[in-house]
Amino acid sequence: MNRYQKVIKYTKPLTEIDEKIARLEEEMMTTSGMYVTGYQIDDQPYVAPTFGEIPDGSLGDFSDLNSFTQNADTDNVSQLLSVDASGTSTPINSVMDLPGGGSALAMATNGRPAQGVVYGYVDSQNVFHGVFTIGGLYPSGRGQSALIDAGLDWYDANVAGKTIETIPWKCYNSPDIWDGLYTPLAQNVGPDGNYNLHYNNLLFVKNQNFMTDAGIPRRNARFVVQTRDGLGDPNYYPGDIAGLDPYTLKQMLDEYQYPGTPAYMKQNILDTLDKWAKPGSRNRMRLKNMGIPLV
Repeated sequence: MNRYQKVIKYTKPLTEIDEKIARLEEEMMTTSGMYVTGYQIDDQPYVAPTFGEIPDGSLGDFSDLNSFTQNADTDNVSQLLSVDASGTSTPINSVMDLPGGGSALAMATNGRPAQGVVYGYVDSQNVFHGVFTIGGLYPSGRGQSALIDAGLDWYDANVAGKTIETIPWKCYNSPDIWDGLYTPLAQNVGPDGNYNLHYNNLLFVKNQNFMTDAGIPRRNARFVVQTRDGLGDPNYYPGDIAGLDPYTLKQMLDEYQYPGTPAYMKQNILDTLDKWAKPGSRNRMRLKNMGIPLV
């Protein structure tokens, strides 16, 4: 038997192979049903945030000064803050710039010295820091320090020649010789027990640099996937639930937080993240801290 007869003998049709070829030709080699569908979002230009005077609706307890009552816990300074359009806790009142950094939450005065009025700021621990003096025998002058210059800049812009409303405010002050004349409300209190508690005068000057609109970040044009014809559930958000890679996870978070994302897509993303970040896991806690509403 020559080689050609052997080839003919062992090349009889095999049903299993034929079926695989048919499936390959009819199902797997066709492009029908394989295209991604969705919608196009055009390039979105950057819109800058809007800053201005804090709206009355954000003043909290300061909205009615006649009925204002300070928190009984003098460590609690939450009344001095309000959440702006970006979700950041921001001082309700105007504050001076601190050249060396720090957290000024409000401006106040200490009227206890016999000569002049000491102006300064209240920090996040409710400690009053005297910065400059107006009037008296030893008024502050420019050129003495960057801090005093910054304080005088604030004073000239917000107080000088204006009628300013003041509010009695209990805060911690460093002990000084005037405590013998003006008895403290409490002694050895505040951070590390190093301060005396006094009534100072809080200056109610509305914050003029409060973010009232967060604007819109720049976003490049992109195609948003809605479904894939013939590839299963059209509402399924693609991604490896078992182990999302950082790039995919970032895309999902960006899409979820984008204002223009449809509600059903946000829910699909949320469902995917819920399956990926198990209850009690570190990943779930991180997502919750980022504002993702996972229970």
